[in-house]
Amino acid sequence: MAEEESQLMDDLYEFNPKDPVVLQVGDQKFYSTAATLFKSKVLEDILTTRETNEDGSYLIDADPGLFGHIIRFLRH
Repeated sequence: MAEEESQLMDDLYEFNPKDPVVLQVGDQKFYSTAATLFKSKVLEDILTTRETNEDGSYLIDADPGLFGHIIRFLRH
């Protein structure tokens, strides 16, 4: 567990945890923070391994209606 937390902190170090991160999900943009998104291993992987779009957002091929529920869950 400590090793996972250490890796999370190393990855999060590349991001300012309070700065906004923009996710392009389908035709909708979602705004969150790295600290919130890094609660999900899948989203952490996206932020640390993918290139951003020209506008700085991260593309996620998913249903934006469903993705909104995921973001709300991670915020609590």
